[in-house]
Amino acid sequence: MPERVRAPLSSSVPRVAPHLQPQHHAVNTDPVKNDALLPRSANAQRMPQPTAADPPPKARQNGLKPSTNKEHPPPPPPQVLEPPSTGSPDGLVYQVGKMLGKGGFALCYVGHQMDTKQRYALKVVRSKMPAKMEQKFQTELQIHSKMKHRNIVNFLRAFSFDNSTYLVLELCSNGSLMDMVRRRKGLTEPEVRFYSLQISGAIKYMHSKGIIHRDLKMGNIFLDSRMNAKIGDFGLAALVVTGTDMHTIRRTTLCGTPNYIAPEILEKGKKGHDHMVDIWSLGIIMFAMLTSKPPFQSATTDEIYRRARERDYEWPSPENGGKSISPEAQDVVATMLTDADLRPEPDVIIDHPFFRAGYMPMSSEITSRLRELPPEAPEFYIKEMTIAQQQQTIENFRTLCIECSVGSWSNATQDPPTKANRVVQVWKEMAAEEKAGLTPMIPLAEDVVYRPYEEWQREQRAQERAAQKAAERRANTSITGRNGMLRQPPQSFAAQQRAQNKPSGSSTTGFTTAQTMAIASGATEPEPPTEPLLKVRPRRERDHPSAASSASSSAREVREAREAREARELRDLREAKELRDAREVREARELRDAREYREAREHREAREYREAREHRETRDALETREHRELRKSRKSQENMAPSTGSAAPSSSSRPRRSGAKSRSGTSSASTSSTTPSLFSPAELPIPVPDSEPDAVLLRLERLQAELERALNARSMAIVTSKTAVAPPTPEIVVKWVDYTNKFGLGYILNNGSVGCVLRAIPTTTSLDSNGETAMLPPACMMIPDAEQHMLRRTDATYKDRLQHVPMTEPIHLVENHGEGGLTRLAIDPRTFRVPVIDGVASKLEPGRDVYHHRKRERIILWRKFANYMITYGRDDVPAPPTSSLPSDATDEALSEALNHKLSLTRMQTIPPPPPPADLVTFYQRFGDVGCWVFGDGHLQFNFPDHTKIVLDASGVWCHFWHLPQHAAEKLRESGSMHEEALDERSMLSYPLQTLLNFNKPQVSARRTGTSSSSSSSSSSAGASSSSRRRPDIPAELQDIPEANDFRRKIEFIRNIVREWVVNGGLGNSSFDRHTRLRWLGAREINQQGTLLKHVWVTVGARGGDRRVMTFVDPRRPGEIGEDIDEERRKR
Repeated sequence: MPERVRAPLSSSVPRVAPHLQPQHHAVNTDPVKNDALLPRSANAQRMPQPTAADPPPKARQNGLKPSTNKEHPPPPPPQVLEPPSTGSPDGLVYQVGKMLGKGGFALCYVGHQMDTKQRYALKVVRSKMPAKMEQKFQTELQIHSKMKHRNIVNFLRAFSFDNSTYLVLELCSNGSLMDMVRRRKGLTEPEVRFYSLQISGAIKYMHSKGIIHRDLKMGNIFLDSRMNAKIGDFGLAALVVTGTDMHTIRRTTLCGTPNYIAPEILEKGKKGHDHMVDIWSLGIIMFAMLTSKPPFQSATTDEIYRRARERDYEWPSPENGGKSISPEAQDVVATMLTDADLRPEPDVIIDHPFFRAGYMPMSSEITSRLRELPPEAPEFYIKEMTIAQQQQTIENFRTLCIECSVGSWSNATQDPPTKANRVVQVWKEMAAEEKAGLTPMIPLAEDVVYRPYEEWQREQRAQERAAQKAAERRANTSITGRNGMLRQPPQSFAAQQRAQNKPSGSSTTGFTTAQTMAIASGATEPEPPTEPLLKVRPRRERDHPSAASSASSSAREVREAREAREARELRDLREAKELRDAREVREARELRDAREYREAREHREAREYREAREHRETRDALETREHRELRKSRKSQENMAPSTGSAAPSSSSRPRRSGAKSRSGTSSASTSSTTPSLFSPAELPIPVPDSEPDAVLLRLERLQAELERALNARSMAIVTSKTAVAPPTPEIVVKWVDYTNKFGLGYILNNGSVGCVLRAIPTTTSLDSNGETAMLPPACMMIPDAEQHMLRRTDATYKDRLQHVPMTEPIHLVENHGEGGLTRLAIDPRTFRVPVIDGVASKLEPGRDVYHHRKRERIILWRKFANYMITYGRDDVPAPPTSSLPSDATDEALSEALNHKLSLTRMQTIPPPPPPADLVTFYQRFGDVGCWVFGDGHLQFNFPDHTKIVLDASGVWCHFWHLPQHAAEKLRESGSMHEEALDERSMLSYPLQTLLNFNKPQVSARRTGTSSSSSSSSSSAGASSSSRRRPDIPAELQDIPEANDFRRKIEFIRNIVREWVVNGGLGNSSFDRHTRLRWLGAREINQQGTLLKHVWVTVGARGGDRRVMTFVDPRRPGEIGEDIDEERRKR
């Protein structure tokens, strides 16, 4: 595809570009100087030097734009004729109505189709144009004709008539969004939510088809008869994915409109820009809808560009008489007006709190009246919604997301991709269009109608089916015998004229009749007269040679007609036979290909199973003696009852979750052989010790007993030589993104590792499965030091900055086989190295086998999680010192060390290191309380008051991240706190029993100092004496646990563990709305009363996962709204 021509910029106020679209509104001829919303193009062509005939420069100084009438086509005639086409054999006639708008080189009129009275928009351009403009116009036709979305102006066809080319487009009768904003001086926030969501849906669709618009602005967003937003004018649209590149490419053309242009478009060099320029434009549009002017509006273009580069914009202030803009609206715009690699995708934009912070109107509430006047309904202006209004808003939001195919609601309700509903890349459609010989040649020929390729395909399929049925029907019908000659045979038009003694050339003058046009276009010929031919012939007489001659001529016509009919039937038979032969050849080829594919798959599977059998002894060798001993000890524990001192019920008497399988005789290998897996048998995944659900349940029983004991204790724990020094602080989750409605959860640890916990996800059964899918079991994934890798993606000294994963650390994968427990594998990251071409990383290649392909899918999901979390920062939790990668020399040293350490097998797996203790293997959420279980068994609980509790696997030691006492007390009393309190959080690290009794008076009066570091105070106390005693707690720390409601939180955790034990497994919690666990303690309360989303979900639970969502008023956490069940939403 030819790239757009770089045009010089003018330092003066830019003129209207020659490719500016016609606007669907009445033309405003009044000059407006420096209008903030006036569409202006940065790709404007230089105008010729003024001559004597040109207007004086003074007119330009007064704000008048120079005339470009020579670019425009002449006004169209009252009626415009569309040439005949397959869909319209007689052609179409349009009655030209009023002018809708004028662009740099196009005019736009209302067109009334004479037959149906349907109204369209007719965009008119000159048929003859410069070669560069021809290329641009051809690109516009090809791209726009392939856009089929409810929020994109529909392209119907294009044709040439009377030296002008006409584009027949969907008519948007309510003008443009720019007209509406200019008349209203800005819109209400509910209206901004409505239109921003529709525009985001269209942007997501364009990007999914590999197209960037590059000229999104309010003047290019039109309003149809129902006031829905429609994106139009694809004059600057371009492909970001091409068939030759097969990966994302970056454009370098300087184009767009100054007020809407993204900063990366202005940068010189080869870096270029991609689809994120449309996200920047969306941010500008939202700002303008809220405030009535673009954020960087200035007197000169250079000043606009400077302010855009520096993000120099200000929101109006109510103190200065400006409009009040909500913080949520300001924040969502700020996420888009930032660096390109930090801008969110449309789905992420729609999930921003702004779209739930206030009322979302229904489509029926956005009426044509709002073009001129603000809405009257009070819902558009309320600051605090009632429960009924909040529920209505949620329903309206869900409906609009599904209609526009954007946001998490649409993803949850989308059908699996099939051949019928999949989105096809535009470059593929253009290639198929070119192969069929349908690429539009500019200028269009007078007899050519360019229509969407999809429409042509449908007609071709219909014609093929009709022709095949007709040929088969004629083939099965015997040839008419002699009696058939008694009927009137088909006659040519000349023969009919001769039979009636009329001259044959009488119809050759004047306009072509409808009958001949129908014949010329391939339509069925009109039926001949039904009377026998003998009745219309003159009577035969011997003395009239002319009559004899006429009779002889008629007989010859009959004979010729019969011969022609027989030849036609023979030809139809031959064509039918050719069709049958072609179909048989195609079916044979398909059967042969399918047989070859099946044989190849069977051969591959047989090889994998053979290799697995050969490596069975190697598997045993890789298991260490410790693993064997642990396995033996577990078997012995199964035959033994727990100790009588345990508070938990015995293993034999505890209930099991319905549907849970017995683990006897179950192993990871046998499980993976019957269900889809990430790991191939040849990769030899290693079982994770004590990960079987029964072993986990036994550990939970002991944890429950310890929690009960600590809660019942009435004094601090005794300090012994073993407990005098606090254990190392475990790794904790400091940032996460919950996408459990579809995929799972991503997280970042305080040591910089990035991981994800994935629920059961559909996958292909094989690389040639033809769309067949199966469910992969839940899986976990973590890459150490990946946060540093993501943060250095713009560091030119870091050689792997463009790789999808860091190349210096193994990729840890863990798969949950249910009753068979967990299996793990460490993968060499170099398996997923991609080539970097011209500073752009290629996409991950499809897997060499189905197992590699499944890992590739998980890498892509992990990357999306990581990008989102890096973009939105991380929680400010003190992190222990970690090694960084400051220079390329360090990278090389680590890479060499890794190369020395890794001995790659044929499947490129790493010799098994010990399982990482900080890998999250299970996630559960109880409303707004999160729970993570790690590889070494320690648990983390996050509460909505910004506190965290981390318990070791035994429940003996606790790490408590808490608020300062004054902040915790204020939050509990008023539901609010200062942001500084988050920076002042610190950690207490003590035995759980000690933290539960922190403010109890102690026997020992020895003080260890006033340090706020609780772990160091505990250590000092233990070092002061070797005798058994209780610790001394500094006075300033004693009331912190109580102020942070610590005991109540431990009781909540105890109830969670008890529920797991009673129901027979990790994650087996009640999802019933009356009995599900809810935290009723302190949390921040939004004074506006905005409902908050609460989710109860598991990922990796015994017996399967489940998710339920509802909305809760934080002021009344005990009252929950109606459940929004994912399964019900899909139905």
